[in-house]
This record gives sequence, C-alpha cells and structure tokens, in this order.
Amino acid sequence: RREALRYRRMQECIVVTLVLVAAAPMIVYMRTSSASSSAGTSNEFDAIVVPGGGITTEGGVTPWVRGRLDAAAHLFERNQNAYIVLLSRGTPHKPPPLDDDNRPIDEAVVSAE
Repeated sequence: RREALRYRRMQECIVVTLVLVAAAPMIVYMRTSSASSSAGTSNEFDAIVVPGGGITTEGGVTPWVRGRLDAAAHLFERNQNAYIVLLSRGTPHKPPPLDDDNRPIDEAVVSAE
C-alpha cells in the first residue's frame, strides 16, 4: 500500500513537470505580451529558452518540441537581438538515433535546423 502511494505520487510529479516544461515557452510569451501591453513598455528580452523533449527514432523533432520551437520563432520575430538557447542533448534512458555515418544525432542540432 505504501509503495503504491509512493508510485502514484511519483507519477503525479512527473505529469506536472511535463506539463510545465511543455507550457514554458507559451507562459513566457503570454507574460511578456500582457506585461508589455498593460505597462506600455517594450517587448525586449535577452534570451529565449527552449526546453528539449526528445527526438524521434528517425532523428526528427517531436510534435511537442515543434510547438516550442514555433513559439520561440514567434518570440524571435519580436526581438531578433535575443539569443535562442536550445536545451537538451538527448535522454539518458535510451541511446540516440544514429545518422548515416553512425554518429549520434544531437537533439539541439536537430532543433536548430
């Protein structure tokens, strides 16, 4: 019983973490939009941070990462002086897909392309 409760709490923490990571770029966008429009200030920011989320077995971007990249691109259109920081090099629980030369495909590189 105690082990089942601990497992359930762990699952809940994982779900909350995934939701927050997936929503982070949109939350930042909404906060900067509402703060700047209500205060009449500029929309300048120094960096856009895009959390990783894995790549497909073929080495492509997953749909949820594509959404984050699209949100980041939209923010970049508003401030082209901002740095775009792509997080993640892959995941430790499974090997990365390999390219034609048998080299690991890096998630940040795929996202940048």
